[in-house]
Parts: sequence; C-alpha cells; structure tokens
Amino acid sequence: MKGTLKTTEADTYTTHEITAPGKTIVKEYVSPEGKVFAISWSGPFIPNMQQLLGTYAGRFVQAAKVQRESQPGHRPVSIHQPDFVFQNGGHMRSYFGRAYLPAMVPQGVNVDALQ
Repeated sequence: MKGTLKTTEADTYTTHEITAPGKTIVKEYVSPEGKVFAISWSGPFIPNMQQLLGTYAGRFVQAAKVQRESQPGHRPVSIHQPDFVFQNGGHMRSYFGRAYLPAMVPQGVNVDALQ
C-alpha cells in the first residue's frame, strides 16, 4: 500500500493502522497468534480489495456479484457467511467498510467496535 504504519497494542489484539498516500486509512486487527482476523478502512478512496482480502477476494467478488444481480442499483455490499463477513458503504470521497472472519475473532473482542 506504500503507506505509513502505526501499531497499537490492546489486551486481546494488535492494530496495524496504515495510512495510504491518498489518505485512505486501513486497519488490520491481529490476534496474539499473529493472524489478521479483521480489517477496516475509511477514506476518500476505496482500497484495492484484492490486496486487502487476499485469498478471500474471490469469495468477495462472487458474493458481491450475486448481491448486485439480485438487488440492482447502487447500494452497499453486505456479505454475511458463517466464516466471512464483509460490509461497506459511503459515497464519493467518503468510503468505509470492514471484513472479518468470525471464527478467528479472539474471545472478548466486540467486532462492532472494529472501525
């Protein structure tokens, strides 16, 4: 992403906050085992989902396609699968979203607080 990195430690996870050159902020939430269990983003540009989601990018593309075909028009993408959750929204110059793996979220972490 060629951004600047800021790391913050919490009791149950570590946050890597990356500020990209276009001022989009991406946060990675990392478990004590060193695994990324969630990401969030906000800013004037939508980040590269392939880069952010890695091996889950294909699932995102497929689920988003199905959602757009069943609900035409411009609307946020919301994917709720047992092992993958993706939510986004916003408008021009103000985008936000998050994705997480429910099974990997450390015990005691409230995913609604990950923004």
